[in-house]
Amino acid sequence: MAACDYTISRDLRVVAPAAPPSAVIYSHANFKASIQPEKAGDTKDFYERCIAEAAAINLFFPDVQSERIRICMTAWLAANCAADDILEAMPLAAATFALKEAILQLQGKNLNVSPTSKVASILCFFQEYCIQQLDLCESTAHELSDDICDMCYGLLDEVLFRQGMLPNNLETYLQFRGRTMGIHPFFTLIRTLHEPVEEEYLTDLKNLQKGISLILGLQNDLVGLEKDRRNGETMNAVLVSLKEQAGMDVEHMDMILPRTIQDVCNIHNLCVSAAVEMYEGLHVSLQGDSHDPILEAAILAFADTHLKWCASSKRYQAKVE
Repeated sequence: MAACDYTISRDLRVVAPAAPPSAVIYSHANFKASIQPEKAGDTKDFYERCIAEAAAINLFFPDVQSERIRICMTAWLAANCAADDILEAMPLAAATFALKEAILQLQGKNLNVSPTSKVASILCFFQEYCIQQLDLCESTAHELSDDICDMCYGLLDEVLFRQGMLPNNLETYLQFRGRTMGIHPFFTLIRTLHEPVEEEYLTDLKNLQKGISLILGLQNDLVGLEKDRRNGETMNAVLVSLKEQAGMDVEHMDMILPRTIQDVCNIHNLCVSAAVEMYEGLHVSLQGDSHDPILEAAILAFADTHLKWCASSKRYQAKVE
């Protein structure tokens, strides 16, 4: 997609990932078999998928050396994708119920989740898995729960948008698109490797995460545009903008498509510039003393590698030129 001017390389390099450690793959296969038993078994496809998910985490987060953190991050990638696939196959009313039930369970307000509530089961199993793997303290476990709930609330907004209960325009879409990506658990897990950070600094880190979330969502939309148009999927920034401008006039949509793609690319690039600016602000501590920028660098580097991953992923099946 030539119109997407994806340039975010200030002092950041994409490192070719090493092969995932066998312990990570073994643990991940067990986790994945627990949340998706129907896809498990001694099959080539199942293990290839496990290896691919572990390799994706290596690519996204090359500086994370802890095997246990890698195991949990790979588990989140799988749990996120599995829950998303289930929700996409549901009628909107059922998806709403599933998301609300998951939120209540994660918040500890509903301890009796229906065995048929697959989304809640997967997300809650992931949280418990991390607690056991990492011996998480109560506050970190609560933060992880909040991260997952934030994604669920974003997905609920998406359902409302699909139902026409929110303004069907690009501005509204962009308000929830980043939240649906669910990237916050990755960084909550990474922070367990480091000393606690000051509240104000943590707030700034989370604001950077929010900015990167939207960048990733827009990358998915741009790379997946061909597939979305082919499949009749409407949740895509370009397609939302087309409908806002042209209504149901297909001829008008076709005419303004190149310009609309460029407009969304421009939004993406403005978000990248804002994220780099936030990163540079975080590069110096609140007291003005230099510090190791590993946390903010990991957040920004995620955007630097994500486009390459989603462009090659079977989930998007589109060529970026």
